Amino acid sequence: MVRQAVQDDAKQIAVIHVRGWQTAYADHIPDDYLSNLRVEDREKDWRSWLTRDHYHVLVSKEAGKVVGYLSYSLRNDPAELTGLYVDPDRKYQGIGSKLMRQFEAETENQERRLWVLSGNDPAIAFYKKFGYIETGETKDSKFGGVSVTEIRMEKLSDHNPP
Repeated sequence: MVRQAVQDDAKQIAVIHVRGWQTAYADHIPDDYLSNLRVEDREKDWRSWLTRDHYHVLVSKEAGKVVGYLSYSLRNDPAELTGLYVDPDRKYQGIGSKLMRQFEAETENQERRLWVLSGNDPAIAFYKKFGYIETGETKDSKFGGVSVTEIRMEKLSDHNPP
């Protein structure tokens, strides 16, 4: 089941956020930065983010537990996907695809963009399956004193998702 997140989901989203970063970025961001991510800190962030009018969060729940989430912002045009994470123990089971299909349904009349870590080949391939292309635009971010490059992707308007 995919639905809009509520405050009661904040802790479970935070757990997936931390675990997702620790597994997806293990080869890109320093271990000490990733190991210091705390669910309690992320839960506070999520409780705040869930109150913002322009910020939307979808959750996929199974047996009463959040197994994945997707966040996006409508502050600017185009709609910007800001995060998509699935419980690392539940990857490659279609959860991310369900979340993406719902995001696309909710933003069907808008352009869509996202940033993805350069070198995160599984994520880049996933977004390409949904018709996103690399724009050539990049930005640098710092995590744990290490600079990483993110690449911008945008949606091809005539592509049907899998």
